[in-house]
Amino acid sequence: MLPPPFIKERPRPFLQSIRAAMRKRMTIGIGFTTGNAVILCADSQETVSDYTKTTTQKIRVTTFFNNWRLAISGAADASQYIELFENDVVSALGSAGTDFNYMRSVNIIKATLHKIHKQYIWLRRGSEGRPSLQFLIAIQGINPNPSRGLLISRDGALYPVPSYDHYASIGVGYHMAQAIKDRLLPDAGLIYNSPAEVIAGFGIYILWHVRKSIVGCDGNTLVLILQNGTFRWMTHEEVLEIENAIQMLYPPQRELLSALFNPALDRQGIADISNSFADHVGFLKDQLYQKQKMREHLQELSNRAREKARQAAEQKEKQPKPSDSQT
Repeated sequence: MLPPPFIKERPRPFLQSIRAAMRKRMTIGIGFTTGNAVILCADSQETVSDYTKTTTQKIRVTTFFNNWRLAISGAADASQYIELFENDVVSALGSAGTDFNYMRSVNIIKATLHKIHKQYIWLRRGSEGRPSLQFLIAIQGINPNPSRGLLISRDGALYPVPSYDHYASIGVGYHMAQAIKDRLLPDAGLIYNSPAEVIAGFGIYILWHVRKSIVGCDGNTLVLILQNGTFRWMTHEEVLEIENAIQMLYPPQRELLSALFNPALDRQGIADISNSFADHVGFLKDQLYQKQKMREHLQELSNRAREKARQAAEQKEKQPKPSDSQT
């Protein structure tokens, strides 16, 4: 029996009503590697001909023969080259074999990048007319054993995300993203040893700040978690709830800073403000997890209903059909 073909997975497609020649994915894209997961985060805004904004799916996921998976996030000032690379590399990888071979996959990705840069990018003389092309590429093994890796590409060079950092960023907002990440997560061990959901939260925090500050980075935040041979998208609702919690943290943070700078405030006053801040954070966390538990409960009810319907259909199939003589 032949294995199933590779599957292109686009769980949340975006409407792209304008297809002009010059489309720019200026983008902010960031990636983390933990002990058992890769987390990719990106914005979703695309600029068309320097004056029109539209939304696009900036993280593309493809599963190959149920044995391994590829996720790509690209940034460029001419987004047709992102689509060209995505289509060419998926086609080449799907034709190379059904089994998972990490080094073979990396070599194919490297060769595809080199081909596109040689044909379309490097031949343009001078840096002014030469498009900038950057990628974050996650490779996830499914069978025989779950595994994960994260690669970064800039100007045709492909290399793994350094183990001393466990983080990489691409796009016009990457300088700001790097600065925020260095302040929040200065030690790579904090990233590697944290649960994937915690790092995804930090990713949303970083993108929220970059989207508010950098022209060309906007739209909804997309979050993909590849973990233990499976993957999931964080829903738009989940991301919005975290972003709202981030905004609601600013007033109590301001009170803490005011307490620090106020020479007339004694230790008891500082303790009162600190306790108030802790209560505020606890309230926000309770809200987040209550909504999460509600979503999980509704999903469980939906799964049960589908399972009952499946069992009823199977039971109906097993019932003997009346013969012609009985009818």
